[in-house]
Amino acid sequence: MRPLDSRGWALRVAVLVVVLLAGCGSGDSEGIKAVDSSRAETGGDVVRGGGSVRSGGSDVVSSAPVPSAAEEPEMTQWEVPEVELLDPVGCSDGSWVPAPESRAGLVADCEALVSLRNGWASYEQDNAEPGVVTFASLALAAMGQRSLSEWPGVVAGDRVVELDFEGFGISGPIPAEIGALTDLRRLNLGLNSLTGPIPAEIGALTNLRELDLSYNNLSGPIPAEIGGLAELREFYSQGNDFTEIPAEIARLEKLEHLWIVEGAITEIPAEIWNIPTLKTLGLSNNQLTGTIPPEIGNLANLEWLDLSDHPRRDGDNQLTGTIPPEIGDLTKLKDLDLSDNHLSGAIPAEIGNLASLEWLSATDNDLSGAVPSEMGNLVSLTHLTLNRNNLSGSIPAELGNLSKIETLGLAVNNFSGFVPSELADLDSLSSFAISYNDLCGEIPEGLYRISDFDFEENPQLGRPCPLEE
Repeated sequence: MRPLDSRGWALRVAVLVVVLLAGCGSGDSEGIKAVDSSRAETGGDVVRGGGSVRSGGSDVVSSAPVPSAAEEPEMTQWEVPEVELLDPVGCSDGSWVPAPESRAGLVADCEALVSLRNGWASYEQDNAEPGVVTFASLALAAMGQRSLSEWPGVVAGDRVVELDFEGFGISGPIPAEIGALTDLRRLNLGLNSLTGPIPAEIGALTNLRELDLSYNNLSGPIPAEIGGLAELREFYSQGNDFTEIPAEIARLEKLEHLWIVEGAITEIPAEIWNIPTLKTLGLSNNQLTGTIPPEIGNLANLEWLDLSDHPRRDGDNQLTGTIPPEIGDLTKLKDLDLSDNHLSGAIPAEIGNLASLEWLSATDNDLSGAVPSEMGNLVSLTHLTLNRNNLSGSIPAELGNLSKIETLGLAVNNFSGFVPSELADLDSLSSFAISYNDLCGEIPEGLYRISDFDFEENPQLGRPCPLEE
């Protein structure tokens, strides 16, 4: 899973420091600060606004002379200090780019950025409380009427190749002008307050490799035009209200990480199982219904699959049906989380083929039958939880082969028989739950060393098991 919270807030604080401390310098600009290396991806010099870029073993720092709210209490949100233009003007708002006569593409990108800024700025002004200077207004005020290299969150060479506006607090819709930045490789709009749908114009970003829209208030179906992002490798959305993934997702032949969690997706499109490049598929805490089809076995490169519905997060996945045996074809899988759904039937023996699996959770389902002995083949497992199902039969002794296991949860099922002595030899085991079953016999003495050992509500535990008839 991709953690966003700590990194996002850290970036937000960093940008705030840049904005507040950059000062009100009016005539000390040195123009564009160009970095000569890192040309392979951008086709030219790389400049990064509002931050530090490492290139060729040295740091190049570009600081934007941004007005401080404390120093300029009387200015409006969009007034910025006048600066001396040391390079030819390239944008209609007074921003400039190096050698505009030979960089028509970058001049056009600058105009697109001005349109983006103006759209968000107008929304911010229309919705701001009187007299309140917001973080977003400060961040947006740092954009424009200065060298493009000094725009925070902007990375450019001959074209703009990266926008990282994570944590800027921007509100309003994503302007259609985003589609004009056709050389973008990375677009991060996470941790803002954006609303409305993804504009169809995003399909014009045919060079985009990473798209992060997490932690906004975006809604509606993901547009079919997303299928035009031929170079896209990573798509992240967390905490939005997207309702539909289009079938055109299958056109993304290079997509490796698809993470749309804590949303309102109701159905997994069949086409998603035809993206063999996928390494990560996260659709947890949506509103999924339906079954897991056998076509899941097509995702031969999948390493992380999360279809869970954790009750402490927003969402209500309700997948039904059985776990298909084809899941055993995902031999590269390291993390499998199917918890908090309505899956039923037996755990397929083929799950024992997942030799790389490190995490397996299927808690809070309606699974039944015995735990297959083949699960003892999962020698890389550190976490196995099957709590709160209808599993029955004995606990397989083969689980004693899980030499790396740290957490083993079998509570609230219908297991019977004795607790295998082989489990007492699992030196890594630190959390073991077998409560609320029908187990009997003596508890292997070695299990008492476990710091988190829950075995209550087994009325026959500690008493001889009845003889089999």
